Amino acid sequence: MAPYLDEQERADEHLRQVVVLDDGVDAERLPVFHPLWAPLEHEHQVEAEYGGSGPGKLILCSLGSNPSGICSLWRIGLRLEKGLDEWQYVPVYWRQSEQTLLSSIMVRWGVVVLFLVGALRICRTEETYRDFGIVGAVQGSADVRLEAIRLGQTFDQLATSVNYDFTAPSSDLERLFTAMTAIVESVTPLGLSLAAALASATLRTFDLEDTFESIVAPLVDLQTAIVVQVPQVVFGIEDLVGQPFELQVLDEINMIYVSSRSLLGAVIQLAANVRSANNSAQVNQTLVDRVRRNIMLLHANIQLFAFTISSTSRGINVANEYLVNLAAAVTAAQEDDRAALELFQSKLNQFEDSITFLTDCLVSDYANLRTDVSAALEDLGSASGVCVLQSAAESLVDYLTTDWDRVVCAVKRHYTLLGQMGNFTEELSASYVEVYGLGMAVALTAAANGPNALFCFNKYFRLVELLLLRLTEDAAHCLKQESIRLRSLQESLQHMFPTIVYDVEDLLSHLELCGAVLEQQDSCVEQLGALYEHLASQTHQKLKLIEKFSRAETRASSHRLKLCVLHSRYAVLHLELARLRNELEDLAFLEAFTHIIYQCRHQFAEGVVIGGGQADLQPCPASVELRHDKILERLVLEIMLVAKGRVEPSHLEVKRSSTSYDNSLTNDLTTRANLRNLGRSVSRHSCNRMRPRVGTSATSPAYLAKHSSANTSESIVSSTSTSAAAYNPGPW
Repeated sequence: MAPYLDEQERADEHLRQVVVLDDGVDAERLPVFHPLWAPLEHEHQVEAEYGGSGPGKLILCSLGSNPSGICSLWRIGLRLEKGLDEWQYVPVYWRQSEQTLLSSIMVRWGVVVLFLVGALRICRTEETYRDFGIVGAVQGSADVRLEAIRLGQTFDQLATSVNYDFTAPSSDLERLFTAMTAIVESVTPLGLSLAAALASATLRTFDLEDTFESIVAPLVDLQTAIVVQVPQVVFGIEDLVGQPFELQVLDEINMIYVSSRSLLGAVIQLAANVRSANNSAQVNQTLVDRVRRNIMLLHANIQLFAFTISSTSRGINVANEYLVNLAAAVTAAQEDDRAALELFQSKLNQFEDSITFLTDCLVSDYANLRTDVSAALEDLGSASGVCVLQSAAESLVDYLTTDWDRVVCAVKRHYTLLGQMGNFTEELSASYVEVYGLGMAVALTAAANGPNALFCFNKYFRLVELLLLRLTEDAAHCLKQESIRLRSLQESLQHMFPTIVYDVEDLLSHLELCGAVLEQQDSCVEQLGALYEHLASQTHQKLKLIEKFSRAETRASSHRLKLCVLHSRYAVLHLELARLRNELEDLAFLEAFTHIIYQCRHQFAEGVVIGGGQADLQPCPASVELRHDKILERLVLEIMLVAKGRVEPSHLEVKRSSTSYDNSLTNDLTTRANLRNLGRSVSRHSCNRMRPRVGTSATSPAYLAKHSSANTSESIVSSTSTSAAAYNPGPW
């Protein structure tokens, strides 16, 4: 079978139906079926024959429930032939091949029954078939129905733009997605009802009142939702999306509101015309086309609005995935930090073990030193000076045993404290929170759907992850570098502890020597006592020095670690991160500022006046103007002067072709940085000081949402009715 023919290709408005053709048939030469056969198109097969240059012949053959039965024996059905004034359905039948008489009779009766049923349905259709509430077909109604179907498809696309599961790690993104869902849910059902009413207006059997009431009711409800509900939702997320998205949505809903009012006026005009017409032929084709054009305009505005909501929803989804990945990156960075700290702590434990092994090895040969020294001193007897020698010897023994153990324990404790003081996870966690905050700003940039949203997101989302990586690598580098430095402390201690042993390793042999020298024993004891007394004092000082050195070096190591991490944090957070944040703010400022300049200059009746005192209401190539720094500064100056009340809008004259401006007005605006900062401070409020905010004129949705009374919908209906008062057909 050949494909279906598009009903819009048919020239005759009264005869329209999809036709199924045999292969090889020229579709352009065929007439079309009456709408009577529309419900039965799936049960019939159409064939065609041609006779020279005469009109084509269509044969409708009923297949029934047995395709191999009557239809295969006979060609039965209706044939369209050109009569005097119009095409006529002529019952035809003939024998395809020799058949029995019974088959012929059955076929004839079948043709008669089919013809009678068709005639009855034609009569019934002529009685009940209505276009826009009037009997008969109205020219152009099919085009209206087609545009209404397209409008409904656009609302379906709007509904599917937020039709997915969303689990946000951020409450801000969840608020954004909830707001998008609320906007869609407030508009889509009404739009679908409106599209369905418009599409079925040419197929209903209702009268004029029911037909147009089914159109007007959802149209007014749609206007109410556009004026009241959508702006309230947008104002509720103003702190998240920023001004570009807010202005964009308000502009789009303003266009939807205007186009819906135009459509309502066109529908009321058409209703008045249909009411005054006696038949379908008297319906004004211009009014039908006006309805169709307004449906097309509303469809275009809804399509733009659907694209904004859909792109914003996709941006929210992308931002959500990015934040999930960023949170995972933060977790991985924290795990890397813990691993680096554990490695550093293991190095400290190794140092402690090495100190323990060294000191134990050094004093292992002097376990019985106290006993041996006591025995040697007893052998000296009561020699002169023995008390001094005994005191010095016992002090040295104490230094090598009791004080030795105390100092070793102190050194180990210093290493332990170093491991505790070197734990800077809290500082790094705070740094990660700040980096994540920047990531949140980047994510909101992607979700805000500003002019540079995708550019900002694609440029900065990797840089945020690199900041996390840099913090982690810097922390690991600090710990590794300090581990290397601590080896010098270990080596120093390895050289210091043996010096204590050096002071006592000859003590026992010296005492034994004095005991053996009987004649000079007193002299030997006195000299040994004096020397060992000084040596004991030096040994005590060395033990104190080892303890102080260990404490000082471990504390210095802790401070070096903190300085290293602090340097990394300042370099990343207060240099790189601050730079990225400023760039994001500048881009957001340019987005909002471009929109503000365009709106303030070309949409306010009392905006900046260009030359001659005439308001410039024609859009100028703002994108071209903004490429020049001087013109950018001039535009900033214009808005600044009006916003601060220094110059009235009507008194500010600027030549469009000129790129210079009055120096007397710019003494305090000498640099682009000053202009940028000043413009940033008034980017949100400059237009408010001049006129109502963008998209908030006295009849705009945003203005009505903030300043209307409780009966907003009634005021909308009354204002709409007033605008279409000239076309009021009176009571139904």
